[in-house]
Amino acid sequence: MMYTEPLTRERPQGNILILDAGKEVIVESAELLARFGVDGIIRIRESEYSSINKSLGYLGHFNLETAGNIVGSRNALPRIIRQGHYDVTSGVEVLPLLSFDQIYTAVCVRCEERIAYDSLTPEYFQYPLGDVRDIPALKTLMLDRYGRSLWGVSNEELLARGVAYTLLRFE
Repeated sequence: MMYTEPLTRERPQGNILILDAGKEVIVESAELLARFGVDGIIRIRESEYSSINKSLGYLGHFNLETAGNIVGSRNALPRIIRQGHYDVTSGVEVLPLLSFDQIYTAVCVRCEERIAYDSLTPEYFQYPLGDVRDIPALKTLMLDRYGRSLWGVSNEELLARGVAYTLLRFE
């Protein structure tokens, strides 16, 4: 069963917590977009960042159910250096801490949302982030990533919501 109401929030709006010259600073997202000359921000966990293989030319990135990425948009890919979380029952959010030091930038060439796991073909795993080369590995990643950051949501519901897939071309 796919859910019709999204659980996750839309693209980051408003405040973003970053590490700037060794200090934690809250910055407006519009300021960061202008600073880096990008249209969007796609956050990558630090533990996943080192597995990015830029030599492939592309990166396939999965999100829970929706991503909000726009084909043709230029995106900054900062590292999440401290996980945040969102409590779906209370609406309380603790922002993740992001690092924009030595980031990748990439253009969105494809974005699909609300894809059921059983609809994923090998094509989706052609440009993997880390060892995510099949559906079981993707499910493990999604539960690890979103089980930590979305409080109050069962593993069953997380998986039932499907994924969003964004294909990025490195600049």
